[in-house]
Amino acid sequence: MNTKKSKTLALLLAASSLVFAQEDDFAAWGDSTDSQEEQQSVTVSGSTKFQARAYPEASETPLSEADSIYDMNKIPVTVKASAHAGIAYTGTSSDAEIKLAFDKDILENHPESVLDEMNVRGYLGNLTVEAGKMKIVWGKGDKLHVIDNFNADDYTDFIIPDYIDRRLAVPMMRAVYNIPGTNTSVEAVWTPWTEPDRFASDGIWTPAAYKNLYNTVKSVQEKKVAASFKKYTKLTSGVGALSSLAALAQAEAAAGTPGKATAAYNVALENLGCTSIDEAKANLEQAGTEYTNTLLAASTVTQESLLPDTHTLRYSQFGARVTGTVGTVDLGASWYYGHFKQPSANLQNTILNSEMPELAYDQKQTFGLEAATVLWKLNLRGEAAYTLTEDTEGDDPWVHNNSVSWLAGFDMDIGLNNININVQETGTLVLNGSKIDGSTFEKYDVDYNPTGHTNNKLVVNITDSWMNEKICPEVTVMWGIERGDLVVQPKLEWKPDPALALTLSGMYIKCRDEDSEFYEWRNNSFVCLGVSAIF
Repeated sequence: MNTKKSKTLALLLAASSLVFAQEDDFAAWGDSTDSQEEQQSVTVSGSTKFQARAYPEASETPLSEADSIYDMNKIPVTVKASAHAGIAYTGTSSDAEIKLAFDKDILENHPESVLDEMNVRGYLGNLTVEAGKMKIVWGKGDKLHVIDNFNADDYTDFIIPDYIDRRLAVPMMRAVYNIPGTNTSVEAVWTPWTEPDRFASDGIWTPAAYKNLYNTVKSVQEKKVAASFKKYTKLTSGVGALSSLAALAQAEAAAGTPGKATAAYNVALENLGCTSIDEAKANLEQAGTEYTNTLLAASTVTQESLLPDTHTLRYSQFGARVTGTVGTVDLGASWYYGHFKQPSANLQNTILNSEMPELAYDQKQTFGLEAATVLWKLNLRGEAAYTLTEDTEGDDPWVHNNSVSWLAGFDMDIGLNNININVQETGTLVLNGSKIDGSTFEKYDVDYNPTGHTNNKLVVNITDSWMNEKICPEVTVMWGIERGDLVVQPKLEWKPDPALALTLSGMYIKCRDEDSEFYEWRNNSFVCLGVSAIF
């Protein structure tokens, strides 16, 4: 049985067992007092979504170059259908929840993600404990964070899904203690492994970095196959020649008149680096096995086979966080120990000796601060993080340098209709950047940025609602300050019924030049029609 599918089945059976066991308990609880019945409840929920996108600039004749509608008949179109289902139990001192997710990519490539989330939570006075396959969010930012490290992101659909929707749940244990008599909470989190970021391995949202790495690996494999085949064919022809000369050489030796055959036989052995025909035949057999294995390895290179297995205790994650309120300011401090969610590639032997690259998820610690308050009409928020890695000197091109990250922003209602404006700026500074500049492997350094050692983005979101929130326009604009990216995401949602939403949305991507962060997706602007329902 497929390992991933068997794991998924086991998780689903476990989830089902939990639900059915609770149902039996519900029946028993139903015989108890009315007050207990009122405090216990079970809810079932679900949602469906259908989206159809057209990519005008990705056609053979981009929209900007089309002379007529007939030039646009090959505009690529994608369709995505998804569904979510959930069941939640709320009790007197505990609750539990299960969420399932279904779409084509999950069912075909990541069946373990059918079980999107599952958690059980218990309330023990001032202590809350929970465990399961979970998503948590650290930080005061609004859908942007620099201290939120436990969950990875699913980028198979780029950055289009909402922040929490693209986060990948991971098995986790969490405890939160509210200190009596204060507005302070202490939180501890542990996960047994790390779930890395997920990227598309084919299609229009496949990252160039993945394509380049994959092509590099394939090139190395092809060279190995060619060298192995050359060695095998050389031995094949050499052993054939030896077999032909062996009898003549033996006849000459028996006659006591060594001659040309014996000399040719000895030269052939020397060329093959062997001392006898038996050794040459043994080497031929070994070369045949090596060639077969090399050919097989080259044909089975996949995205998964290139990466380390992060589902081990070596990739456990730990963290602690303290949050509280001083006056009108919400404050927090946190510590995280774990790994980067995207791999770094050691290409030194690849560049120098055409050997396979070595991939790793670098270890890191992140020390974070967060704050939020209200000033006049402004809801202010901020986060700051210092990331400590194993390359504190910054002179190892294959390991991430230490870095400092930040986020600062606000949102406010401007007093015109229901318009809300949300502005956030986030950025990162790579420390010891001078060790990267001009180094031997500068352009291959995992922290290399052609525009410098900082990467800042300004994100503006504007929302409004009309007709008792039946019509909701929205636009989000992201600008990459150093690298010149511009991404605009407009959206118009109509809710004729609270459970039904019709949307017209899109994405416009503009890149300044080939050094822009999203340059590989510069032709992926799209227009989207969507329908969603909740129940």
